[in-house]
Amino acid sequence: MAKNQKQRRPLDRLQNVVFIGSGKLGQSLANLAEAQGINTYVLGRNYIDFATTVYQSNLVLITTPDDEISSVVDELVKHAPKRNALKPIIVHCSGSLSSQVLSPLGDRVASCHPLNTFPNQAAAEQLLSSTDHGTTLFAEGPDAIIDQLESFFTHLGFVFRRVDSEQKLLYHVACVSACNFLSVLMHTSLDFAEQAGLQRNEFWSALTPIIQSTLDNIGEYGSVASLSGPIARGDLNTVKQHLETLEGHPDLEFYRLMSEKALEMSAIANHLDEAQVEQLIKQLNDPN
Repeated sequence: MAKNQKQRRPLDRLQNVVFIGSGKLGQSLANLAEAQGINTYVLGRNYIDFATTVYQSNLVLITTPDDEISSVVDELVKHAPKRNALKPIIVHCSGSLSSQVLSPLGDRVASCHPLNTFPNQAAAEQLLSSTDHGTTLFAEGPDAIIDQLESFFTHLGFVFRRVDSEQKLLYHVACVSACNFLSVLMHTSLDFAEQAGLQRNEFWSALTPIIQSTLDNIGEYGSVASLSGPIARGDLNTVKQHLETLEGHPDLEFYRLMSEKALEMSAIANHLDEAQVEQLIKQLNDPN
């Protein structure tokens, strides 16, 4: 178990990592690093009381929520020692923010985002219980700093990738679309099933194989080629009946938006001819 600020020992200046933020990601990453023989310190909200520990480390990982990172930076700037021979690399783990938010701390900064989901502490610790987790981590910042971070994170089992600093927000939109929106999509499907008189847990069990098959198909053939269903078939009558069934339903617009995206994909895959595409567009926008 990684040490907290009450269990300090003499600093190892050659291999010392400080985590600011003792939540799901911070504690789990620290435990993983500690298991690999890395000297780690996990600091909570009173981290600034241990500013000396922070500035005598080789690497500082800020694992707080995104909206707290700026205040952490301000406090670290305020309490920076006037003379400090060892300048730690300082990294935040936000998916949406670039390393620019750390610029007041100098040029030894970067952002490193583990692309995985950590819904609670137990799930995070289980996922990162060993270096076999296979999580991809996307990093951005100065090349010299990223090169050093690559060896650290690959040692912890991460697949290391780089992302353009200017595209960090769009990268995060991609992450949210795949992970968070997948939960939304599954929730909506279960809502429809429940409204049809089915048990949510039973329907989820029925959905699981087809969801896995879909993911496998996307991995093998790509997202466009894996699309199936009434839109991909150009089944105008089924789409019309769906829209009629959902008339007045709060998720009607959701169905329309998803169907329009499916229609775009079908056009790319040449599943439909121009007449079918035009008929479906008209049906989705003017079902009457």
